[in-house]
Amino acid sequence: MKAIGKILLVLVALELALGGGGRLVDVGWFSPRMLLFCGALAYAAFILGLARSRIPWEFACLILGFCALLLFHGAVSIVRQMPYEAIFEDAKPQLYFPMLAFLAITIRNVRDVATVTKLLKISAVVLSIAYLGVLSLWHSGVFTFDEVQGALNPTGDTKKEFYFRSDATFFFKAALYVGVGLFFFLFHGGSIGKLVAVLLFLALFFTLTRGLMAAVFLSLATCVLLFHKNRLAGVALAGTNLVLGLFAILVINELAPTAGESVALRLADLRATAEIWDVPTILIGQGLGPSIGARGHIEMNYIEILYKQGLLGLSFWLLPIAYITLQMSRAMPERRTNAMPYYLAALFVYFENATNPFLTNPIGMSVVLIAMVAIRVLSSQPLSTRPTSYSFDSAGVRLER
Repeated sequence: MKAIGKILLVLVALELALGGGGRLVDVGWFSPRMLLFCGALAYAAFILGLARSRIPWEFACLILGFCALLLFHGAVSIVRQMPYEAIFEDAKPQLYFPMLAFLAITIRNVRDVATVTKLLKISAVVLSIAYLGVLSLWHSGVFTFDEVQGALNPTGDTKKEFYFRSDATFFFKAALYVGVGLFFFLFHGGSIGKLVAVLLFLALFFTLTRGLMAAVFLSLATCVLLFHKNRLAGVALAGTNLVLGLFAILVINELAPTAGESVALRLADLRATAEIWDVPTILIGQGLGPSIGARGHIEMNYIEILYKQGLLGLSFWLLPIAYITLQMSRAMPERRTNAMPYYLAALFVYFENATNPFLTNPIGMSVVLIAMVAIRVLSSQPLSTRPTSYSFDSAGVRLER
């Protein structure tokens, strides 16, 4: 049964890292991500039930808390007479959260973490090379804009895996995992890894997505501010990262043809919510399913969470990063160094979620869930752990002999 779990873990990690929103291969209502989700949960249920295995108590509490929260807001939605289709539409992406049980079962030791790390790093490189390759062929005249758009998103639907920023560039949802890979190569990749990190950064930059740029530099700034040995140096490095991030955003503002439209859309969303806040909404939310203005979902995900699930829901979605930060703060320096890329990856999702919705759907939620399990494993590894054939350069973590 363990072999089945390892195979499922590899398939789940690869599909998440390369599959973007889960519809890269559209095979009907049941996408590959849904099938893997069902298989992974069935495996977890079997191991927890018949094999009498256990997961950490804090993960069990989080899963139970999630189920209770979802049932509560489902009841609120029904009382408010929300359409069942709208309720399910809001609940569906959040239902990925119980995958935490599967991840906790299959990522048990540093070798399991190393496997996931390798998959994330390889996927980030593949995505970056493919993206920059298409962009180069397009702008060098080998392919025309119509040919590229026709191949990737002929209808121009922004809900698809790829959408275009006029005729300048295009964004792909799996770009989030390029950012995740960036942190692994940046921190545990050696000199060659640093060069690969530059490649990944360029891929992120040329999507002309300000949220991604801001999230990268805010994550780095937070990391050094919290954990640098020298407090003064940490403040200086944090300030440097913030300045670099601001500079990158200003450059993107000049290059991105749709920057003004993006800002206008978010301002319109804020105006749509400005007059509908009351005490019940702030505390428990409007429930699942209500529209915000003329839209069911908005890019500023924390505003949407607060509107639909209130402070109750927002507090829950902040618990994972609080748990991860607590684990990091309690870990010994050597252990913390091993776990740092996963911590940065989780921070990256949380910062990016302020401008683009990732946390409450499988794309970003999976990064946070994996980080929770991996950091728990890495932060508790023996201090005597020594590098073997899986070194920082190849796997990103230290392994036992």
